[in-house]
Amino acid sequence: MTVPSPEAGRTQGVRNDLDKTVRVEVDRAIRDVGAEEFDVVHLPGGTVNASLRAVPEGRTFLRAMQDAGKPLAAGCHAP
Repeated sequence: MTVPSPEAGRTQGVRNDLDKTVRVEVDRAIRDVGAEEFDVVHLPGGTVNASLRAVPEGRTFLRAMQDAGKPLAAGCHAP
């Protein structure tokens, strides 16, 4: 499993939209990944954790996955 994020380092986990939980290590910045490297994407939901889908590089990556016919698993507010 690879954890991409808008920025390298760590990303904040959240439960019930407001309760901060663990910080997760980011494997790579989203600008450094390509759809050809992945078989599927799981995009977490929630109303306040929109980091990947809120940045242009994230949307470009998700569109490339969709254009390649690869599955996107999106929960809750993710779409």
